[in-house]
Amino acid sequence: MYLQNVLKVLLVVICSTSGVAYSEENTAPKMFYIDVFQIAPGTEGAFEEASAKFKAAAGQVEGFPAYGVFSNAIGNSGQYSFGSGFGSFGELAIQRQLFAEVYKPEEVERLVGLIQKSVVSSNSFIVVQRIDLSNPAPDSDTLPEVVLAISIDVDRNKTAQFEDYLRSVVEATKATDPGTTWSTYQPGLGARGIWGVRVGMKWKDLDSQPKPILQRLIEHFGNRKGEKIFASGQDAINNIESNVERVRVDLSHFSAAN
Repeated sequence: MYLQNVLKVLLVVICSTSGVAYSEENTAPKMFYIDVFQIAPGTEGAFEEASAKFKAAAGQVEGFPAYGVFSNAIGNSGQYSFGSGFGSFGELAIQRQLFAEVYKPEEVERLVGLIQKSVVSSNSFIVVQRIDLSNPAPDSDTLPEVVLAISIDVDRNKTAQFEDYLRSVVEATKATDPGTTWSTYQPGLGARGIWGVRVGMKWKDLDSQPKPILQRLIEHFGNRKGEKIFASGQDAINNIESNVERVRVDLSHFSAAN
């Protein structure tokens, strides 16, 4: 049961996945609150100490919501992301002021000082899981080592066009390359129109490439229609960025047992 809780959180996010993801029958939360912190060079130790203390405090509060933590594995080493699933804003509210509930005032002051010392900037936003626009992998007892996180800036006037494109990609992938899996997240409050695609994997999986999207579309829909669908999708996209994140089980909270 513990490992299943871990998997549900990481695939927010999640986390996630050529490794693991939600099934369509899963009743996991469909919204995720994401905190992204940019850390000053040389202060990662201070930030991780405070994060570890936050995890320890969460383990002492009955029913505290699970969350997953990710740090950049390639590129910007000073970025940490925290992701927590929730079904209502009432559930989300109980995650605030955790330090004050568990630690004495002097320890709270010390931990807050560590955070203030290390955090250069932060950004919070909400994303909505879109199972209908994903090709999630089957449940697994194997945790991903890393997550390929793809951020897609979609023209806000072409959101419906982009969603139609994704539906076609899902259909073509299931027909021609079902082993390629991912989870899609629609932007919510504060996400500035950025869609997310997340793929959980092992390090070695980064050495291989899935079948190109255009090839999947052509194989399934034929040359003319496949190329038209692909062009429509590209027309709706302003920019795409990607990075690889390391799954930080040591800083994540999954249940009182972890």
